[in-house]
Amino acid sequence: MQSNCLDTNQFTILAKQEARLNTAYWLSSLITEKSASIANTPVEKSEIKSFERQIKVMLKHVKADIKQQSQDTQENVKQELDFVKKFCQHSIKTKSKRGLLSAIGFPIKGDTEILEQEIVYVREKSDRQDNHILDQHWYKATAILYELLKNRSSSSWFKLSANKDKEQLKKVTELYSPNINVIEKECKLFVSQLSLNQFQSLELEEQLTEDYLQMFAAGRALKDIVATTLSIRSGLISRFIYRNKNERLINSVLENLNPAQERLILSCIAKGNTVRRVIDADVID
Repeated sequence: MQSNCLDTNQFTILAKQEARLNTAYWLSSLITEKSASIANTPVEKSEIKSFERQIKVMLKHVKADIKQQSQDTQENVKQELDFVKKFCQHSIKTKSKRGLLSAIGFPIKGDTEILEQEIVYVREKSDRQDNHILDQHWYKATAILYELLKNRSSSSWFKLSANKDKEQLKKVTELYSPNINVIEKECKLFVSQLSLNQFQSLELEEQLTEDYLQMFAAGRALKDIVATTLSIRSGLISRFIYRNKNERLINSVLENLNPAQERLILSCIAKGNTVRRVIDADVID
């Protein structure tokens, strides 16, 4: 959601583009999550195929509509499209071997590089001055969380910088905890810049408010799991003394991390779909 000096037509086009990119990006994340299991059911495999089709439709329409945008918004959308397209291609390309390689503990070629680029992408979105406060806070918190998750993964959850990490997690909590009045105000501002009747406006405001509440709640839940890793004792002697506690904490993280990530992904997809159902119905699903 952006609040720059665009007319209603240009703002609507931009809102469509951002919602489409949002859908493609998070559906790709969902493909990665679901294909990490070696025991995908036929239904899950069918879902992944459906996600692929939706992604292709979204990217096709983003590319086609760039020419309709003003110079003020074209460049940002082009840059986002370049990354999201690369992100989607990697997710789809690696899906067939992800389950097996994950099961035997082998890294997926290209994952490290795409994660680095993803963190840069999210950080850049958090720094965009034309973004509303909600989106700035959301992307800033998410970038910090992704960085922490990357560090945990690369250090097998043991090499921790506890004090620094605790400060970062405190910041994430603050960013993921906007006041309800701020959420309602920002959603109202966004909707006011679209050409909708009173009924559509009220309905969209209410649903967007609920979507943001769900997104931030999912973010806080994922943050709590990352915070759990700070309780894992990393020293050699500590690992021996607190072995049972460490095992419980590690098992808790391994059990809850993927569901929490999927919850976050689904909440973000829901917000994009809410917008597209109102202003992009001709290319919905």
